[in-house]
Amino acid sequence: MRTNLFKLVAIAILFVGLVPLSDQLMTKILFDQSLPILKPVRVEAQMLANKRSEPSRLDATSRAYLDRVLALTNVCPRMKHDFDGFMIGYNIVRAVEEASEINGVSQDLLLAVIAAESRCNANAVSRAGAMGLMQITPRTARSLGIEQLFSIQQNIFGGAKYLARLLDKYNGDVRLALAAYNSGPGIVKRYQGLPPYSETSKYVGKVMAFRTRFGQIKRS
Repeated sequence: MRTNLFKLVAIAILFVGLVPLSDQLMTKILFDQSLPILKPVRVEAQMLANKRSEPSRLDATSRAYLDRVLALTNVCPRMKHDFDGFMIGYNIVRAVEEASEINGVSQDLLLAVIAAESRCNANAVSRAGAMGLMQITPRTARSLGIEQLFSIQQNIFGGAKYLARLLDKYNGDVRLALAAYNSGPGIVKRYQGLPPYSETSKYVGKVMAFRTRFGQIKRS
């Protein structure tokens, strides 16, 4: 009875995030196979394991997700380094993976745009009215069929769809697609290439740098 009570308390702590978990307690929760309730969400939970806490026991998929989430938290300083922050990062990584597969846009590029546009803040709103992780305007959202711009999944799927259109429009030229994403296709057309705007130039450079950084992470 005492053992079952311990497990229930441990699960509550893990999912509610009431207190920080020690490496020892986290490891027991993650790898205690007598906790069947955790099996459907084992990947999510495993990502929270401290790398110093028996890292070899994390399967390859979980380690890959963990590395990508940690990379996001490193470039997104506003993301909390706790349970909630890791789960937000995990949801972003999963949505990016799915959107990448559906729209044919690389995960590295999508993660880079998210980092540059909103620093992983799903509730971000710019002065121009762009919203969410990939900073999509309401007008663009309507053309993409996106209704909830503050939804992690919908925003990422919309941004991926829009980037796919731009990449197709510019024959795969990532820099032109990013310039159009930042300043609009009309501006790129006007200058017949990268517009001579400092903001756009810095934006393209930032996204490309983030893309390289994310590209260095080994995937499962």
